Amino acid sequence: MFKYGFVVLNYMNYCDAIECVSSLLAIKRNDYKIIIVDNYSQNESIIELQHYFCGNEKVNVISAPANLGYSGGNNIGIKWLRDRSIDNIIIATSDTVLISEDILEIFDSLELKNVGIVGPSILSLDGALENPALIAPNIIYFANLFFYKQMKFLRNTLYKLFPYIELRRINSLENEKLNLLKKNSATDLSQPINVYMLHGAFYFLTKRFFNKIGLLDDNIFMYGEEDLLSWQCELNGLDRLFIPSISVLHKGGKCIESVYKGDKTNFVKFNIIKSRGYSTGKIRLFPFLSFLTKRRAGM
Repeated sequence: MFKYGFVVLNYMNYCDAIECVSSLLAIKRNDYKIIIVDNYSQNESIIELQHYFCGNEKVNVISAPANLGYSGGNNIGIKWLRDRSIDNIIIATSDTVLISEDILEIFDSLELKNVGIVGPSILSLDGALENPALIAPNIIYFANLFFYKQMKFLRNTLYKLFPYIELRRINSLENEKLNLLKKNSATDLSQPINVYMLHGAFYFLTKRFFNKIGLLDDNIFMYGEEDLLSWQCELNGLDRLFIPSISVLHKGGKCIESVYKGDKTNFVKFNIIKSRGYSTGKIRLFPFLSFLTKRRAGM
């Protein structure tokens, strides 16, 4: 009987997928399954992955019928696991490496009654802390979500005239996360912290998430799925928990760099604009503004 399942989505970058899955296999337990979904890679990925993990009973490799993007590709793995009665599912992008081998013991200890998503400390290659993606929603997040193009233009103009503003913004976000960790370290880093949004590179979707929300929305191809997931959880009364003591390395977009190369900037820009347009159609401006106003009033 399997209690947990991991979905690792691969597109063209099977070397990273092998490293990711190998780090998951370091977990010394037998109650988890790993499903690798190759998202219709136009190279030898599926052959290499099947060959490398051939004979490993914990790992299965399947192929998507087309490149379905982040949500659609992960949904194939989620369905595969849920068809086998596995409802506690961890999504891991192929460019992540698990550092904390006790991850499932920590998940076992959590009270998940009203929890939808759980996320670890995600560290970039330069040591930056990428989780939580957003501790609490604010007016800047609201403006970036609903007026992305205008805010992007405004930011680019300001940063060209006053480059130190961008540096201050980045430092401010990093300091906010570090202060959260310092505050929590006075008690116990293994204790969960309730936040608004978690980074999509590595997170645990609970059984309650699937019961109340269902699968990921596969209308979002890439980027911005966290915005919609956070709002869906909020509407359904599901908490998002950040666990500082679990560590994951995130190598960050190597697949996009290797596949799209010089077109990476345009690819990212196009998909962010597309996903924001879809997400804000689902989230909607006035309900979210009302939520933000009530939240600030209650602080």
